[in-house]
Amino acid sequence: MSAGERRGHLLALFTIMVWGTTFLSTSVLLRDFTPLEILIIRMALGIAALTVARPRRLRLKSRRHEWLFAGAGLTGVSMYFLLENYALTFTYSANCSVIISTAPFFVAIAVRLFLGGAPMGRSFYVGFAVAIAGIALLSFSGDLLCLLAAMCWGAYSVFLKKIETYGYDTLLVTRRIFLYGLLFLLPALPFTPVRFDVGALLKPVNLLNLLYLGLCASALCFVTWNVAVSRLGAVRTSVYIYLSPVVTIVASWLLLGDPVLPMALLGAALTLVGLVLIVLIMAKSQRHFTARQESLGKLNGYVEEMYSGHEVVRISRAVEDVNAKFDQLNRRVYDANWRSQFLSGIMQPLMNVIGNISYVVVCVLGSILAINGTIEFGVIVSFILYVRLFTSPLTQIAQGMTNMQTASASAHRIFDFLGSEELPDEHGKTQELRQVKGAVRFDHVRFSYPDSPDKIIIKDFSAEVKPGQKVAIVGPTGAGKTTMVNLLMRFFELNSGSIRIDGIPTGELTRENVHSLFSMVLQDTWLFKGSIMENIRYGKLDATDDEVVAAAKAAHVDHFIRTLPGGYDMELNEEASNVSQGQKQLLTIARAMLLPARMLILDEATSAMDNVTEELVMNEVLSLAAGKNIIAIAHRLNSIRAFDRIILLKNGNIEGDGSFQELMQHNLYFQELYKAGI
Repeated sequence: MSAGERRGHLLALFTIMVWGTTFLSTSVLLRDFTPLEILIIRMALGIAALTVARPRRLRLKSRRHEWLFAGAGLTGVSMYFLLENYALTFTYSANCSVIISTAPFFVAIAVRLFLGGAPMGRSFYVGFAVAIAGIALLSFSGDLLCLLAAMCWGAYSVFLKKIETYGYDTLLVTRRIFLYGLLFLLPALPFTPVRFDVGALLKPVNLLNLLYLGLCASALCFVTWNVAVSRLGAVRTSVYIYLSPVVTIVASWLLLGDPVLPMALLGAALTLVGLVLIVLIMAKSQRHFTARQESLGKLNGYVEEMYSGHEVVRISRAVEDVNAKFDQLNRRVYDANWRSQFLSGIMQPLMNVIGNISYVVVCVLGSILAINGTIEFGVIVSFILYVRLFTSPLTQIAQGMTNMQTASASAHRIFDFLGSEELPDEHGKTQELRQVKGAVRFDHVRFSYPDSPDKIIIKDFSAEVKPGQKVAIVGPTGAGKTTMVNLLMRFFELNSGSIRIDGIPTGELTRENVHSLFSMVLQDTWLFKGSIMENIRYGKLDATDDEVVAAAKAAHVDHFIRTLPGGYDMELNEEASNVSQGQKQLLTIARAMLLPARMLILDEATSAMDNVTEELVMNEVLSLAAGKNIIAIAHRLNSIRAFDRIILLKNGNIEGDGSFQELMQHNLYFQELYKAGI
């Protein structure tokens, strides 16, 4: 558990300890004030305190957010507290507290329906069943107003969780919710007598209780609760509401002298058991379900990888090592699966045991009370039926929750992917290049990958490519050749420096605009399932068949295509394994030649070809691309003899710049690379 989560649990516990006693303060105040008067004074004090604590205005990021604040004020302040206050005029504070403690269930349902939260695990329903059994023992006459208040709190939690995602200041958020809560109370003033008796207001007991409700229970505790929700989530935080009846029962017995029956004590005990089940068992069980899905994903990935490379495995005589690694991964899947199923499976019998204990305790206590004349026999029967009505359907629901927990664990991996950082929004960029001349300039480019910022790949790269120039970038593996191309295409952002196309920094252009300026051929080719004609036409969907054939001839792949069964109409499979790697590169070069882009990038585009084919293809590309820019990355230096300019890289720095002949005459490092056959 992180420090933030621990702080969230402590804040939630503190808040509930305070809120559990507010029923008592409200009950005392109802002797001299109406429910509406109490709520208005309470909210006014809370707003004043928050204004003093944070005397500045909340600036909304969107006008639509105003509806969220209004909804939170209506449900979490106006309706919730008004219903609660009126309910206290009909029932004991303890009874009201325990009925409202059903709020976690409504919070979980609301979050699941409206925010797409993770499915509730079996332990949630088990814990709720046990807690609700305790509530059933405490609530002799259920109050509809209290139940409606609990539903309102569930709706409030949804609004609050949605507001929290926008990063507003917690104190300002709470104050604005209070303002809306007070605003929604105004229509009730003509229908409810409001006197605001000064004499009653100045009574020490009333004044202290109003200050307690306004400053501590409202201004302070709403802030602590909102912080807890932001750290733990609405559902996990709302679980603490189950403790409220326990606090209220003890406080009402000690301070107000409200009667506490043995069944009420049993209800409080069951409520605590339900809380433990929800907080502890659910967290432990779900952790194992998550581990099971992660280990299963690793095992499936390993099996797929070894199956695809089984020839390499056999040639390398690594069968035993592969089998040992498989056994290790399989053992992890087994352990995680066993642990998750055990914890999940134990919940059903545990729930039955607790339910049966409840029956026994109800019968024993009920018999004692009936013998003493405290209650009648019919009350005992009512309690037994009440417990049965709650536990029976929830038992059936719990039976199918294992699959839900599995789905939840799988969903976490999907949500992690969907929640990954997105590329910055570029709708505000107005610069656009259409008619490109082809002047490219690198000015003191410095770059390191985001996952290793201390490892500088490109240290200080400066170069200029003139319109129509054919430039090759060479160097040993790891020199930064492909990185420079990726930076040019804006696949990554620069640490410092700039890259300009026709004088415009690429950072001022949208990625879509930059990509449209280039046609690119990669070393790692990718062909799609479909015909050869469709794969070549992929970059220019409106190209005619004659244009596709001309591009294939330019790439010296036309003859090969015509020897295939079906020719241009031959279907490539999903992995394009029915053609060789060199033929794949020729097809992708043909695809690039079909594009009308002014600049062409070749990233080791001929690495899988033989020397003769490579020379023919490269010469054809140079002739057809007359007037266009070509930026090529190459390892075999013979293939770039005809290029106008060669840039030699080493460890992210330029070690040489000139024509092939110039570098061969004056650059010793280039000579070494040429002699080594690089």
